[in-house]
Amino acid sequence: MKIVHPPCGREWSGQRAEHCPACHETFAGTRAGDAHRTGPHDARRCVPPATAGLWQDARGLWHRAPYRDR
Repeated sequence: MKIVHPPCGREWSGQRAEHCPACHETFAGTRAGDAHRTGPHDARRCVPPATAGLWQDARGLWHRAPYRDR
């Protein structure tokens, strides 16, 4: 199922994908979406996903690095 965010026209699919209504970037899941937000809870703001250590796949979804073996 494809989802479209009307204000920006971005499209994505997948049950785990998240779209930020503030900066209109799309993330592979909650961990990645949370990683691009900074500041105290009452004053959160977006940072550029690449600056937050995320990488973008061919579909345009931003991801966190995979968990490392311990």
